[in-house]
Amino acid sequence: MNIKQFITGITLWGSKSISRRGLHEFIKAQSANLKPGDKVLSIGSGGSLGDKLASRAKVVGFSLEQMDISPERQPDIVGDICQWQRAGYYDCIFMLEVLEHVTLPHRAVANLHASLKENGKLCLSVPFIFPIHDEPHDFFRYTRYGLMFLLSEFREVRVEERNSWVETLLVLLARSVRADSRAVRLLSPFMVLTALIFYPFAYLLGKVLKAHFMATGYLVCARKGASSR
Repeated sequence: MNIKQFITGITLWGSKSISRRGLHEFIKAQSANLKPGDKVLSIGSGGSLGDKLASRAKVVGFSLEQMDISPERQPDIVGDICQWQRAGYYDCIFMLEVLEHVTLPHRAVANLHASLKENGKLCLSVPFIFPIHDEPHDFFRYTRYGLMFLLSEFREVRVEERNSWVETLLVLLARSVRADSRAVRLLSPFMVLTALIFYPFAYLLGKVLKAHFMATGYLVCARKGASSR
């Protein structure tokens, strides 16, 4: 490994460690109440989040199927959640960092609802103040109110900020490593280093000065059943 590869690797690690903070903890917390034998579906396979969910399946003992629109990722199910459902089959469905990439979010959410058993749980994560990624297949951003509207057929809908407004500013710096400008990418190691250095201060400031006007994204839990609307 040469110095350029080393710097690139460290920069990517720093960027992800800031921008994806809390997602692994979310998977662990939401999978903790599952039981051995429970049927769980993960929409969007592969990557560190898919690996974390697969490791939790081994620890807890639930049955995990991974679904993806791309056969190249070798999922258990190849399909588009906008077109696919398995009525009343799953105890829990995880859809992490995927909803922004689907073309018909209302239909996707309807199919998620249909595929859950009664009282089944949906666990979502979505970006909000976050750069374009996986272009050109990055279509939407959701406010907490948009999520509540999309999930109006669910009950016990809980939407939480993934991080504070101060941390959001640092995430934007850290994601410069994915910029489509070579000049910005050349500066990205310094931006990521700055974000890492100031992160502890930003974390504490966000705890003291709470505000809900900005977040990189949201963590969402909901239950299938009669909604409160």
